[in-house]
Amino acid sequence: MKPIKVYVLTVLFSTGIGIESSAAATLALPLSQQVQQVTDWFTGLFNNDQQVENLPMTPPITMANCSVELLGGNFPEGGETLYLEQTTGGFPFRTRFYTFSASQSQVNLSVRSFLEPAPLLGLCDRPSSERVVSFSNIIDQPCDVKLDWQPGVYVGTNDPEGCLTNSGGKVISDIAITANTINSLDQIFDSNGTLLFATPIEFRRVEAVEEPSSILELLAFGFLGMGIHFRKRFKHQLNAN
Repeated sequence: MKPIKVYVLTVLFSTGIGIESSAAATLALPLSQQVQQVTDWFTGLFNNDQQVENLPMTPPITMANCSVELLGGNFPEGGETLYLEQTTGGFPFRTRFYTFSASQSQVNLSVRSFLEPAPLLGLCDRPSSERVVSFSNIIDQPCDVKLDWQPGVYVGTNDPEGCLTNSGGKVISDIAITANTINSLDQIFDSNGTLLFATPIEFRRVEAVEEPSSILELLAFGFLGMGIHFRKRFKHQLNAN
């Protein structure tokens, strides 16, 4: 049996909390506004210092997300484009090209990798005029997540299909985005369906902005961190090995 590394999030579900009728009845924003809003919420500098303080075994991660100009081409979905860079201990370990776009009744998040990420490192620290990404440097094999709008939060998952990995396995992603937080969970499976790695990360904006208050936002974090489906899947994988 291969080792499985799991960091546990606190469940925020509560059966004793009521939801005000005015919040529950809030109408969804037009889809074009949803695309712009979730892009704005995702843009900025984030870290998981608070999570590391509470769970010292969690890896410390800083994440910088900034808008970029795409030169030399475009993707069919168009939308808002961002560059993402994650570092730990000052060393970059993950760079991605993000696109938020409208897809029927949801916001579609497409994540793509780069052929040569090294020239892009530190891109968000450069002047906005220099934040340019070449279309030819992007691998057009997107991993998509559909985001559903709720008052104060966008919640998404690509379970059960996930996205294929180079080793023949797959990664299943869950995400919840608010004005000041990004909570994510990536579950990585091998080609036999064995869970190898699952790391919930709780990002907080370094400089917070005013965000809406909503009980649904708390429920979304509970869904992301320790949803019933994930617990059952994890136990099943342990029993199978």
